[in-house]
Amino acid sequence: MTKVENEAGVFFARKGHYNGGNYTFTHRDPKTGELWGEEIPVGRNPVEYGAWVPGESVRLDWGN
Repeated sequence: MTKVENEAGVFFARKGHYNGGNYTFTHRDPKTGELWGEEIPVGRNPVEYGAWVPGESVRLDWGN
């Protein structure tokens, strides 16, 4: 598996598809199964980035 560059510096980060976009996911909450997408835009003016999303709504890329 190749390393996915990410802001948090997490070694086992993965790319995945969520809500029509391709994002980097760095963390998983073991209690809820939610994934942290550090590039997912949230809010407006100013746009901030990063959100917990349901794990079942993300299709992760497995890479090599």
